Amino acid sequence: SGAEGAAEDAAEIPLKEFNPNSDSYETLRQAGLPTDIAVGIVRWRNYGKIFRIKEDLAEVSGVNDSIYAQIKPYIVIEEQHHTSPRT
Repeated sequence: SGAEGAAEDAAEIPLKEFNPNSDSYETLRQAGLPTDIAVGIVRWRNYGKIFRIKEDLAEVSGVNDSIYAQIKPYIVIEEQHHTSPRT
């Protein structure tokens, strides 16, 4: 029941755009992210990692394919964190 409940919770909260590199835990939660994912994002940053592309969020603990598909349209990565240089 635990995992299914978390998935249902995520579907019920309307998601908003969020920045995984700078938003606080509280802001991530207000954007509609489940607790475990918001914690995972903050923990990732605490390890000194940076989200350079949206796909980096798929590496966060608790983010499975279905959750990633739900949150992908709302992920905002700043230009300075993009890996490929602009030409």
